[in-house]
Formats: sequence, structure tokens, C-alpha cells
Amino acid sequence: MKWREKIKMKWRIDSHINVFKGNPIEHLVLCYLYRLLEWFAITMVGLLALYEILDYQWLAVIIVSIGGICLVMVLKIGSKNEYRAYKDCLKARQQAYEQVKQEDMQALRKQAWLDSANQGKTELDQKLNHKE
Repeated sequence: MKWREKIKMKWRIDSHINVFKGNPIEHLVLCYLYRLLEWFAITMVGLLALYEILDYQWLAVIIVSIGGICLVMVLKIGSKNEYRAYKDCLKARQQAYEQVKQEDMQALRKQAWLDSANQGKTELDQKLNHKE
């Protein structure tokens, strides 16, 4: 497939996609960003809890642990939602691609039918003109 045809196909596919769903790459980047922040939060909460344990501040250890667990849960939920949005975008793109392919096939069938109808018409005209 030539590059112009690829661009035309991409434009046709993009015209079938809801613009509010976003680009799959954006969702994938955000998913990995959430995962990176999640590991950063786990590391920082672990270091803070270790510091509080060594400083013998048990109430602060409990507060930091609960806060850290909540932060990690929020980041994990965000990561899962972004990954689900990424998968939905990929599925929407695949469905749009299939729809464009189906439209192309219908256009080819219609063109073939019109060509055969025109051919039959010209043959009929030739027979009628030959008889005269």
C-alpha cells in the first residue's frame, strides 16, 4: 500500500472514532506514569515508615502506613482505568478499520454490479442496433 493510500485510510478510520476517547498512546503513557508514581509512592512511604520506626513514633508509623496504602490504591485504580481506556481505544480503532474495509468492499461490489449492468445494456443496444 502506498503512503498516500495509508494516509487516506488513516483519515477515514479517524473519522469514525469518537474524538473524546483520546489517543491510545496517551492512555498508555498515563498508565505507565501511574505505575511509576505508584512505585515511587511505595518507596517513599517505606522510607518514611522506616524513619518513624527508628524514631520510635508509632502513631506516625500508623498514619504514614495508612496514607501510603491509600495513595498506592488510588494510583493503582488510576493505572487500571487508563489501561482499560487504552484497550477501549484500540478496540474502537479496530472496529473503525473493519467498518472502513466493509465500506470499501461494498463500494467495490456496487461498482462491479454497475459495470455488469452497463455491459449488459451496451450488449442489448448492440443487438438492437444489429437487428435494425
